[in-house]
Amino acid sequence: GMRRDLTPGLVQDESRESEPAPRATSAAPGAADPRRASSPPSDSEAAAASRPAAVPDARGWVVQVGAFSNPADAASQARKLRAAGFTAFIDRLDAPKGTLHRVRAGPESQRASADRLRADIQSKLAVEGVVMRHP
Repeated sequence: GMRRDLTPGLVQDESRESEPAPRATSAAPGAADPRRASSPPSDSEAAAASRPAAVPDARGWVVQVGAFSNPADAASQARKLRAAGFTAFIDRLDAPKGTLHRVRAGPESQRASADRLRADIQSKLAVEGVVMRHP
């Protein structure tokens, strides 16, 4: 009985305070637009204004763990990441000096998540990654 008496107010207050912030950051780029469609006048302006900035955010962040000229080296590092439970992929970059195979983990929608991912990789694999925009 005590829990019911004490918690409802607290729990509701906490959820009200803690929910809007994550929702605003995670939903703002794409998910919020359909809801805004119910208010036509401001929607088209808001969408037009926010689209250029929102697109990169919607794509997110990756942790670049390595960049190799040899694709086999990149594949080997990507396998290590996957074996440790990370989502890894290889991004090819054709540069003047030759093709680079960039091993990346993610993507994460938020910078903070990518920072956590980088820390996890460092603690599990002793590899220092770099948080970058993707794509």
